[in-house]
Amino acid sequence: MRRGWGGVHPEDVAMCLEVDTFPFVMAAARTDGHLVLRPVGPGRPGPGAAQSPA
Repeated sequence: MRRGWGGVHPEDVAMCLEVDTFPFVMAAARTDGHLVLRPVGPGRPGPGAAQSPA
């Protein structure tokens, strides 16, 4: 957000700073002018995986 990236919600930043909340990590990258998050590493959710309520 400090770098001026549009489309980043302040609550997303707070969630990103929570440690060990989920068994996977998300990598952020610019794709076609958009910030895209993708799960990476062991334990990442597969396609169609159920999300647990926050």
